[in-house]
This record gives sequence, C-alpha cells and structure tokens, in this order.
Amino acid sequence: MRRLPSRQRGAVHPIVWLFIVLAIADVVWYVLNANFDLTATGIADRVAYAIQVVPSVSVFLLPAVLLIRHPDALWRARTLVLGMFLVAISQALLIVSTPLQPVFAAITPASQDLPIVWLLALYDDLTSLIFAIGLTYMALGLSQARRYQGRARSLTVTFVTILALFGTVVGIVSVARIDLGGLTMNPGLAFYLGSIVVFGVVRIVAWGYLTAAAAGGTLAGEDPPPGWRLATIGGSAVLVALILVNIGGLFEIADQSLDTTYGYVTIVFYALGLLSLLAGFAAGLPMLDDGGSDPDADDEDEDGV
Repeated sequence: MRRLPSRQRGAVHPIVWLFIVLAIADVVWYVLNANFDLTATGIADRVAYAIQVVPSVSVFLLPAVLLIRHPDALWRARTLVLGMFLVAISQALLIVSTPLQPVFAAITPASQDLPIVWLLALYDDLTSLIFAIGLTYMALGLSQARRYQGRARSLTVTFVTILALFGTVVGIVSVARIDLGGLTMNPGLAFYLGSIVVFGVVRIVAWGYLTAAAAGGTLAGEDPPPGWRLATIGGSAVLVALILVNIGGLFEIADQSLDTTYGYVTIVFYALGLLSLLAGFAAGLPMLDDGGSDPDADDEDEDGV
C-alpha cells in the first residue's frame, strides 16, 4: 500500500500559523493584563512578570516548531502531536479562566460555610487534567519514536513512582497545614482539599514521565542527540521548579526578601525548562525519518524517478 506523501520540504503546515498567532496573542494578553504600577514596581518584579510569559508562549509554540521541523508529524507522530495540542488547549483554557471568573462566581457563588466557587474549582481541575494528559501523550509519543528501548521502561516506572510518593506525602502535609479559619470540615471541603493533593501529584508525575522518556532517549543515544538532551534538561528544570513549589508548601519563610527570591528561582527554573524543551524540538526532536532520509525517497524509487 502506498504511503501517505510527505509535505514538500520547506512548506509550512497551515495549522502552524494558528499556534504562532496564539503565542502572539498570549504575549499581548500578558502585556494588557499587567496590573502593577510601572513607576512603583521594581525591576526584579517586572522581569519576573515578563519571565512568566515564557512557559505559556513555549507551550503554544511546541506544536508549531514540531510541524515546521517535521511537516509529516501529523501522521508519523500522531500521539506526540495530540499531546502537544492538548497541552496548548489547557494553556488557552487557563488564560480564558481569568475573564470567566465573575461568571463562575455568579453561577456557583461561595458561601460562609464553603468559601469555594465550585464551577471555577472544577474548571481548574479540568484544565489541570487536560494538561497532564497532554504531557502523558507527549511522553508516550517520544517513547514510540525511539529506536533503542534499553531499560527505559523499568527506569521510568521507578522514577515516576518516586515522584508520585514524594508528591503525595508533601501534598498531604501541605494541605494539613492550611488554616481553615474556623471552617467545619464537610464532604465538599474535603473533596476540594483532596483534589489539591491529587492534581498536585498528577502534575509532577506527568512531568516526570515526560522527563524520563527524554532521558531514556538521551542515554540510548537516540537521534538527534542535542534534541533529546535539551528535552531532558528542560523536563528536569521543570521538575526542580515543581519540587520547590511542593517544598515551599511545607514551611513559611519569615524573611520577605528570601521568600521573594525563592519565588523568583522557581519561576526561572520553570521558564528555562519550557524554553529548553522547545529548543529540543527546534533541534529536530524526535528523528522521524529512517536514517535521516527523505520520507518520499522510497516512493520516488518505486516510481523509477
């Protein structure tokens, strides 16, 4: 059966422009929603706010970069592409949640007994779930693109299990330290607090799976080596940021300047992680062409061209 033809090299898939426009719109949204006084805000705070747009923009550019480097990825790396699409959708939902908050509050208003806007909480949970599923599909897509599997599966299971245990323990301890302000524990509040722990674990596990998939490719010598290494570094940096966030929930830093610095470090690690992951795909991750050959070559040979 004749293989689906690849797009001509140098051609840009039309859907690429959608994600580029989303990335530009994201930057514009961040600029328009900067709610601090430029004359009273320090340079560090301005830089920190600017850095926060990097992960968001990187998420939108991931599928664009992949399709620019591999225009045939839509059918040769469907799992990976689907994962990137889901991650981008979750980021769009996260941005849209801000103007939707008053609507959610009007539909399911908080009460004194349960000061939670349920519709907003469920929306946030759905967004987190879509993001985690997207990361999982990305990790699975990278695993499927590998040629040398080695001990990747056993190492991944071990690594992800350790992260799951860490996230669970830290999440439970952090939630237990929350001051309920005299609120009486009830099923609704228990469900809400439990969801904080669950989705915290899901997030770090999903990132752990993606990082382990990239690290496995790096250790196995997959092509292109720079792409796999950058993805491994990126995933590791994000995990460092998430670990810092989890540890930060275990104690309170009394020194305001130290607490601010701690927050800056977390933001920088997360931004560098997403930027490095994007750079990995810009470097050609993953290698979809067998031996680096033109996917149309076989068809041309068959036709005697």
